[in-house]
Amino acid sequence: MSFDLVLWRPRPSSRRSRGFIYLVVAEGLPCDGVEPIGSDAIERDLDEHAPGWRDGVVGFTVDLSSTSMSVSIARSQRGDPALEIVQALAQRHGLELYDPQAESISEKDERAAAKYVESAQGSAEEEQMGVWMRAAANGDTDAMNELGGAYSRGEGVKEDAALAAQWYARAAEAGHAMAMMNLAECYRAGEGVARDGLAAARWLERAGSLGNLEAIIRLAEMHRAGDGIAKNPQAARQVLERASEKDRQVSVFMLAEMFEAGEGGERDLDRAKELYRIALENRHPEARLRLRRLGVEA
Repeated sequence: MSFDLVLWRPRPSSRRSRGFIYLVVAEGLPCDGVEPIGSDAIERDLDEHAPGWRDGVVGFTVDLSSTSMSVSIARSQRGDPALEIVQALAQRHGLELYDPQAESISEKDERAAAKYVESAQGSAEEEQMGVWMRAAANGDTDAMNELGGAYSRGEGVKEDAALAAQWYARAAEAGHAMAMMNLAECYRAGEGVARDGLAAARWLERAGSLGNLEAIIRLAEMHRAGDGIAKNPQAARQVLERASEKDRQVSVFMLAEMFEAGEGGERDLDRAKELYRIALENRHPEARLRLRRLGVEA
């Protein structure tokens, strides 16, 4: 058994009711009563205050979008502490917390939301762009990053790789870790900017320094494969050593591969086995096979 909560950041000028907003965001649609919630910052907050939340081992699971956050809390002895964590997070980030099991919705809100949803189906992406544009104009880096994604994918606007890179760059230069990683990918692939492996590596390094584990892993992959930069397995191993302190699955597995093969340093099968065991404990899908290949039954 579990109970669900929905969180969002209300738009200050909006007069939309809580019930109306819940019905709209529950449909996965943008709502003119909310602003971007800052999902990258929320993920960092959860990493700090609720380690293990990504694996659901802290009593709740989270589904984040750009404008809302859905939380499912287990009805168990962990329920109360989990609820306290979510309530504290909502207070820190200025989020409304809505409990659909405990709060009633008026017929007026139901009718208004149904009409809004029906009319919004064909213009949802454009409405979302409006939300992001307003937020970006006020300096919201999450919104800038989302705009980059919209232009990259052609969602709500005409696809434009150059504009996508420009929005990613604005957010990245303002310190947004996910935008740094997205901008790095633009440089790596030559999308909207000239292909530049060194620039891609620099932005990944900056994102990694802010705690973005995916960026650290991508940087290690670039060093390991010589993707756009000089092949440097020693640097790849150093980067993975740093990432493995927090990421006990992908980074640890890649590091084990390098120790097994002797990439970037001496071959060390004992260390490889140790790391594969850690990866297995953290449910890496290939770790068991690698251990068996090394003669270890697990």
